[in-house]
Amino acid sequence: MCCGFGGAFAVEFPELSGRIGRDRLADLAATGAEFMTATDTSCLLHLDGIRGRERSGPRAIHLAEILAAR
Repeated sequence: MCCGFGGAFAVEFPELSGRIGRDRLADLAATGAEFMTATDTSCLLHLDGIRGRERSGPRAIHLAEILAAR
């Protein structure tokens, strides 16, 4: 599912971008996960920024961080 950031999309439609991101984060939080991961840094930054402002939801971690920790 799209995180709502999508480069220029977030600039053109900031309210919609934020709403999509909040919806995605709520979906992820509902799973009880401690972390969320992706390979797209902008998605992770967008969702983790929302998480920081809302003070809830799983923390963003890039797939490379997971592989490096192994």
